[in-house]
Amino acid sequence: MNFLENQSFKSLTFFDELKWLFIAISIFLIVFKFLLSTKIYNSIVNIDSFLKTCFFLESVFNPFGIIFTKYLLLACPIESWEEKPSSPDLVSKLNQYYSKTIFPTIIPSQKKLLVISNLSFSYRHFPKVIANLYKYLSRLEFMRLKWEKYLSNRENEKLIRELNLSLNSGKFIVVVGSNGSGKSTIAKIIVHLLSNYEGKVLWAGKELKDISIKSFARNVSYIPQQSIIYHDISLFEFISIGFSPWEGFTKKISKSKKEEKVLEILKEMKLEKEMSKSLHSLSGGNRQKAIIARSIVQGSKIIVLDEPLNFLDIKNKIVVLDYLKSLQNKYGVTIIMIHHDIAQVQPYLDELVVIDNGFLEKHIRVR
Repeated sequence: MNFLENQSFKSLTFFDELKWLFIAISIFLIVFKFLLSTKIYNSIVNIDSFLKTCFFLESVFNPFGIIFTKYLLLACPIESWEEKPSSPDLVSKLNQYYSKTIFPTIIPSQKKLLVISNLSFSYRHFPKVIANLYKYLSRLEFMRLKWEKYLSNRENEKLIRELNLSLNSGKFIVVVGSNGSGKSTIAKIIVHLLSNYEGKVLWAGKELKDISIKSFARNVSYIPQQSIIYHDISLFEFISIGFSPWEGFTKKISKSKKEEKVLEILKEMKLEKEMSKSLHSLSGGNRQKAIIARSIVQGSKIIVLDEPLNFLDIKNKIVVLDYLKSLQNKYGVTIIMIHHDIAQVQPYLDELVVIDNGFLEKHIRVR
């Protein structure tokens, strides 16, 4: 009798022992990869829908597809105001050829920079279903008295009302109006922060909703009334955040170039001595100038500022306004400033827009 015939051996193969673990890990990786690919497919990338579909399928079957999909066609050479456009490399040519939602080229002699047509806007406090439910419940006396303070219908309270406006490029434009007139709401709409508006907003002839977020950020800087301040970082690190639209997974700007550009702007803003200090140690006025510097270092051809002179004394207001005017004169940067005091900005402005209760009251071209 063969000695091995009656012997039973336990399977010691690696896959038999851990097959369920391998199956679980494989399912997790497949689902994770699919979710990442779906996120890329649904994101606002500077390519048309056909190429998005191709890249989506490629990323599913190719383990490196996600990296190439997300970053390859978004890589562009960095160009500041002082630099002339360099000869495009292969990636830039691909990006230019396949781009369908990049920010349009501004041609002052042929197109208006910004055209707003029949713009209306109102904040919706509740979804449409809830609003319709309120209309029904409001017919019932006992329900109306009970829920009126929670379901007040404000759909008709429009902050912007049938606004029509066209602005030229390379100008210093000031938008003024009383508190609550809608001027800050207009600023948020034209910089891609509010999307549920009615009407059209065209940048150089292209619909705002068709321009990708990253491409928009490379061309338009925005300074809100209230900005997030990071107290645990230095002034240099805070301003360097403005380089983000030009960086990606494979494209980084060297620290030396960042320091050179930041220092140049800080000298103009009279802040060069504060470069290594933390934001927490700066005065309120210097923090405001730091916020403006962060927007300027972005290198955009269009700067939208919402009440940028708040917290600044008269001396620093002049410093900021002089520097913004120099950007317009030297590099053709378009300045769109929301402000409340015409007297402060009158020597600098080229166009004045007056907003009253959501309507365009006046549009005056000074120069």
